[in-house]
Amino acid sequence: MALRDKPPGRGAYGYRELLVFFLPLAASSLIQGFRGPILDAGMSRGNFPIDSLAAFAVISSVMMMPATSANSLQSLFLVFVRGRGSYERVRRFTSWFGLAVIALTAVLAIPSVGDFIFLDVMGAPPEINAFLRPALLIMLLFPMAMIARAFFQSILVLERSTRPVWLASTTGMVALVAISFGVTPFVSMRASTVAALAQVAVAVVEAAVLWFVVRRTLGENPLRPDPEDTQIPTTGRLLQFLWPLLITQMLMAGTTPLVSAGILRLDDGEIALAGYRVAWSLAVIGFGAIVMLRQTTLVMSRDPADHRRGRIFSVAAGAMVTALLFLASLGPAGDFVLNTLIGSPPEVSAVALPAWRILAFLPLLGSLRQFYTSLLLSRGKSRSASVGSLIRVAAVAVSLFYLAPGIAMAGATLGALARVGGGVIETVVSTAIGHRYYGRFSQSGKPDRRSEEQE
Repeated sequence: MALRDKPPGRGAYGYRELLVFFLPLAASSLIQGFRGPILDAGMSRGNFPIDSLAAFAVISSVMMMPATSANSLQSLFLVFVRGRGSYERVRRFTSWFGLAVIALTAVLAIPSVGDFIFLDVMGAPPEINAFLRPALLIMLLFPMAMIARAFFQSILVLERSTRPVWLASTTGMVALVAISFGVTPFVSMRASTVAALAQVAVAVVEAAVLWFVVRRTLGENPLRPDPEDTQIPTTGRLLQFLWPLLITQMLMAGTTPLVSAGILRLDDGEIALAGYRVAWSLAVIGFGAIVMLRQTTLVMSRDPADHRRGRIFSVAAGAMVTALLFLASLGPAGDFVLNTLIGSPPEVSAVALPAWRILAFLPLLGSLRQFYTSLLLSRGKSRSASVGSLIRVAAVAVSLFYLAPGIAMAGATLGALARVGGGVIETVVSTAIGHRYYGRFSQSGKPDRRSEEQE
């Protein structure tokens, strides 16, 4: 029986089913994780490499804040969609939400607002100001493309048909490699501007591929009506569930510009930020795959009988990714990745290597946090799921703005230590809150629409 046709139940999904469901999502996210290093490699070979790396680090860190709202919408989709009626309600809600995001991010295009955010708040050096605005105007389209991509992927996840997901990321990766290595080094534009074009183009291509796959999937297996005892969520209920998740995602994404702002205020801020950008882009390769554990456990570990298996699977996946990232940074392998594959300037590679080794521990921390967050979300406890992120941001801010200036250490290393330290605190808080619901039924206590049909 295919995984998408297997109805859930008590202990219905073993480790094999979890792996079959998770691997395509992890592969897709892993492929997406290479975006950062490839963009960095292209900018390192283009015009004004150091200024472009620093400027793109500033722009991308800010624009990722509205773009990561797509993750919150994925969780909302998987919690509330049970059939055709709830799907249509969530689809309309997502469309209006995307339009609102476009309107809000467009405010950054106002010169006075953009200058205030990037120069005054984040402390970007004036010499990279000319690199910021062209990249910003292009990146304004990025959040909406990511929301569309996440919506189409959520449909496939709900259908437990995750195998086609990696096709979109593979197609986008081909386009990204072509632009980064076939265009960036050979055009007269600033490398940061070409990188912004590549980032948006890849997101649009991936959304288009997923749209095509979803049309085919729903054509073969249309959504059924919602179960009779399932209430279609109102817009108010969706907003009530979503806003704590948005705060959480914004805080998670906001940690990156917060770290960037803290690093820029340290000695050799521009070099330190460029090095941290390279190290972070390498760590994201593995961390992105771990984010997919939330979707896996939301769909495959709803039943309390599956909680123990889901937790073991999550922690094992996180430990494996952390081990691989750390080993890849050691000895000649680390030098080869930084100096040859990415081709970052020597002064950037020197500060990026220690930061990379520290950031390698984020996947292990994230795996436990994703599991317990999924337990909270399945019970509708989205506000409880945001507590850890609030504490994490406060810890990072205190570390970088008050403690770091008095420590004689490279700025990129201090940024990595602050990021991981905040991650430790957030994981402890999320585990303490989420463990209260370990082994207990979800909010509704009801099977999903496929088990209703099976009965």
